[in-house]
Amino acid sequence: GFAAFGDDLDAFREAARATDPEKADSFELGMKSQFLDNRVRFNLTGFYVKYKDLQKQLNVPIVVNGQPNQVTLFVNAASATVKGIEAELSATPVEGLTLRGVLGYQDGKYNSYTAANAGYDLASAPLDRAPKWQWTLDGVYSVPIGDYKLTLNANAAYTGRNLNTQAIDDPLGNTFLNARTLVNGSITLSQIDDKYYLRLVGKNLTDKRYRVGIQNVAGLWLNSQYGPPRYFGLEAGLSLGSKR
Repeated sequence: GFAAFGDDLDAFREAARATDPEKADSFELGMKSQFLDNRVRFNLTGFYVKYKDLQKQLNVPIVVNGQPNQVTLFVNAASATVKGIEAELSATPVEGLTLRGVLGYQDGKYNSYTAANAGYDLASAPLDRAPKWQWTLDGVYSVPIGDYKLTLNANAAYTGRNLNTQAIDDPLGNTFLNARTLVNGSITLSQIDDKYYLRLVGKNLTDKRYRVGIQNVAGLWLNSQYGPPRYFGLEAGLSLGSKR
């Protein structure tokens, strides 16, 4: 079992214990700009966040009825600093076409991270669910067709590799979500005033197989949840609101 608890019941009591509030001091500095008769816009923001009493999720091994298992604890165990930038660029190069890109970078590190009976320096792990890089590219093109308009949309979104869950006894028990790029698109036929529309939607067009959650269960197996596979759908809509 896990010596810090003494028996299984103590482990589950500890898991049910409430955490204290998490505190953060956050600072942002940014700029917004427009060029070429507002056809091009560029926004840039830098941020700095310092956390105290950071609420953390820990997977702790225990023995239940003689079998290895684990319990998930939520504790105020750490302080951390996160800094980074967010940049956004949008452009309308020709009538009806809008291009947009968003880029995000963050660097997060623990200042301290302590927990009872930790088997290694917990602060040596990266912050969980905090990928260093994320970006999105999006394009929309609309063209009138009589009393209707046809709108084409395509976008791609990237998320970098990131820690998903952290083990307390061994860093080999930490689980990571792999980097992924998802591609989506749609074709919409609508009235000029958007009162009615018919839309063909495609999601995860490259049929990427990717995890959205993964957990190492007592070092015995991995419990994974996957994102949806490639999907095509047809939507029809009606707007009841009046336009002014």
